[in-house]
Amino acid sequence: MNKVQVVQIQFRYGSAWGNYYGNPSGTLHEVLLHQGENITQVSGKWASYVNELIFVTSHGRIFRYGIPSGTSFNDFPLYAGTVLRYVSGRYSSYLNSIGFHWGVNIN
Repeated sequence: MNKVQVVQIQFRYGSAWGNYYGNPSGTLHEVLLHQGENITQVSGKWASYVNELIFVTSHGRIFRYGIPSGTSFNDFPLYAGTVLRYVSGRYSSYLNSIGFHWGVNIN
């Protein structure tokens, strides 16, 4: 587990990179999903900032980043066949808030 605060985040949607959000300091961790793999659950912890993010995929892989301290949250799709489609949020020096948007799986 990576025991440093989550300070930045960026996602790639297909072949296009989304915007980079957060502080440019820190260590880069790149994760590539396998063909047909999707994110099906996101949980973590927050206090004044997003402290920890845990991503679970449709292939049962788990990716954990940050410090496990603060108030827990858990997000997942409400309907069968939907997966994480995009992420939104706010940042200053750290990630202040983060939202997860679920939609139909197009794979």
